[in-house]
Amino acid sequence: ACTPQHEPQTLPAPPAPEETHFNTTVRIGKTSYLCAGLYPGGRGDEILYVFYPESLWRDAAWQSLGPALLLGLLGGLVSIILSTFLSQSFGRRIEELERRTRMIANGDFSPMPLPRRHDELRELAQSVNDMAAQLARFQETTRTTERLRLLGQVSGGLAHQLRNSVAGARLAVQVHARETREASESLDVALRRVTLR
Repeated sequence: ACTPQHEPQTLPAPPAPEETHFNTTVRIGKTSYLCAGLYPGGRGDEILYVFYPESLWRDAAWQSLGPALLLGLLGGLVSIILSTFLSQSFGRRIEELERRTRMIANGDFSPMPLPRRHDELRELAQSVNDMAAQLARFQETTRTTERLRLLGQVSGGLAHQLRNSVAGARLAVQVHARETREASESLDVALRRVTLR
C-alpha cells in the first residue's frame, strides 16, 4: 500500500488478462520500480499492480549474469592466449620446414630433426626428409651416370686414336714390305699383329 505522498503519478495501462510483464518503469518518490498489472482470480474487474524495485532487479540480474559474464571473459582471454601460443608454435615449425626446403633447393640433402609431437607437421617433416633422401640418391645416380658417360667418351676417343695409329702402322709395314721385295718372316709377323688389333 502506498501513502498519498508516495503514490505514482501514472500507472501503466492494464495488460491483457493472459499477459504479465514487468516492462514499465514507474517512479515513486526517488525510487524507480518495475510495474506490472495482474488480474487476481482471473477476473477482469480488479487490477492488482505489483511494484518491484529496479535496483533489486539490477542486483539480481548481476548476480545471475555476472558469474557467467566473468567466466565468459576469462574463457575468452584464455582462448586468446592459447591461440596466440599455438599459432606462434606452429609458425616456428612451419618456418623451420620452409628453411629446410630452401636448404634442399640449394643442394643440402641432410635430414632435419623431427618434432617430438606426432601431428601433421611431423608427417610433413618426415615427407620432406624422405624427399631429401630420394633427391640425394638421384643426385648420386646422376653423378655416377655422368662419370660413366664421360669415361665412355674418353675411351671411345682413345680407341679411335689407337685405331688410327694402328692403321698407319699397318700401312707403313705394307709399304715397307713391298719396297724390300724380299719376303721377311718378321714383316709377316708384324703385319699379322697389326691386322689383329
